[in-house]
Amino acid sequence: TTLGVRTVAIRHRHAADRETKHVHTEFGTVHVKVKRLGVEPVAAMPEYEDCAKRAAAAGVSLKRVYDAATAAALALLAEMRERTPAVAEAEEVG
Repeated sequence: TTLGVRTVAIRHRHAADRETKHVHTEFGTVHVKVKRLGVEPVAAMPEYEDCAKRAAAAGVSLKRVYDAATAAALALLAEMRERTPAVAEAEEVG
């Protein structure tokens, strides 16, 4: 028997827009990447390097800082979605 590799041609790729914001945590400011599909903000993730620097400076685990930054990023995402008219209207209807 042989192992095969299947390949599939990509005909069209959608690239999401990204923007950088910042959030405040108990450990300091952390940059967050916000992903958008069209005008809708759909995801927000903290920057690993910022979290690592804040953890080292505070003498705490990276996970603790990353979790705090993720919580702040999700709160930011919720705020941004409330301010996006198309998203707010869709959530009211649904």
